[in-house]
Amino acid sequence: MYPINKIIAARMTDHGISKREIAKKLYHKKIDKGLKIINDFLYNDSYNPELCEQLLKIVPVEGYIVEAFTEAGIEIKRLSDILAA
Repeated sequence: MYPINKIIAARMTDHGISKREIAKKLYHKKIDKGLKIINDFLYNDSYNPELCEQLLKIVPVEGYIVEAFTEAGIEIKRLSDILAA
């Protein structure tokens, strides 16, 4: 899992924000599809910068943490790409 995914999942738990609540806000009429997308992002190592940006508008995470975890995720992806080549 990417570090930013982990911190968002942790903050959701800390603040009592459910995946269903977020799915309702982001995917109004397609809540079940939204839940799947959110689950994939949070728990299945899915990289989705657009969803990450939307989640960060709903889930409170300090800016410096977002920056550090995003940089770590970029480095993980870079190293993963090198190893896959």
